[in-house]
Amino acid sequence: MIEKKIPSEFQGAGMNSKASPSPISVAARERGLSLIEVLIAAGILLIVALGIVPLYLKAMSNNSAGNDYSQVANYAKSELERLQKLPLDAPDLLVPDGSSVLETKAYYSPSLKKWVALADIPVGEKATFTRTVKVTQCFFAGFTDGRCSDPQPGNTLNVHFKDIEVQIEGGRPLGGVLPSGKAITLSTIKHY
Repeated sequence: MIEKKIPSEFQGAGMNSKASPSPISVAARERGLSLIEVLIAAGILLIVALGIVPLYLKAMSNNSAGNDYSQVANYAKSELERLQKLPLDAPDLLVPDGSSVLETKAYYSPSLKKWVALADIPVGEKATFTRTVKVTQCFFAGFTDGRCSDPQPGNTLNVHFKDIEVQIEGGRPLGGVLPSGKAITLSTIKHY
């Protein structure tokens, strides 16, 4: 004869395999989590979250700063490309007589969203960036290590190279895109 083994929860007086389990045994199996267990789990989750939140904040800050530096580098590159396209004798590249360097300054106005001379910045607005463009010129003999090492004065005729340097410097003393004292500098050589 084959004997059937009946689980302990179904054993009892007058119970067989078709009988329903007792209410006590069902409650014991389906009791769920206690309040203490939920609070401990929430505490552990809070500790983990507090450790991760600063990483997200720093990543957002670095992402924003990277975007701002890219924007500033693009400002410098745009000006450098504009000057590179000009002819060698264009007014923006002519070194003045009696000087060996042409230096021009422009300021970025956030309200006007363009580069302007200092006198053109709206009242009460501070320049976000300062852009300095320096142009020097030289002959083949004065061109060493990729730069004009022997700049020629403005009245010199038939120069071979123009050394163009664009520097964008931050104008915000308390930080921002480029804090004061920080700069991005790009340069190129224009030849005849």
